[in-house]
Amino acid sequence: MPANILQITLLPDTDPGAFENNLLGTIIPGIQILRRTVQSTSCRVFRAEADGTQPISYIVLVFTQMVGETPETAGEGPTTLCPFDLPVEKLSKELAGQATVRTLGEVSPP
Repeated sequence: MPANILQITLLPDTDPGAFENNLLGTIIPGIQILRRTVQSTSCRVFRAEADGTQPISYIVLVFTQMVGETPETAGEGPTTLCPFDLPVEKLSKELAGQATVRTLGEVSPP
């Protein structure tokens, strides 16, 4: 199962403050995993500080609260790291000219 974690890296000349406001205020709230087994989607954003040699980058973890197994437990499903494909193409278009987007997958043991 892929981890589906996003890495977003700022392009040169992108204002980090304005970018973060857009990311947290508009783009992240727009990430929704629409599946019949998913009750809700939430995200956590982490910033890797730039050291002058590397651009600022962000790691976005996307979580899904799954629907419970029975009608009685429908609202009590587990919250997991999103096991589904993320809307990378859509995000790339929204962030064009500001940042690059790529997914990080889990490395499985041999």
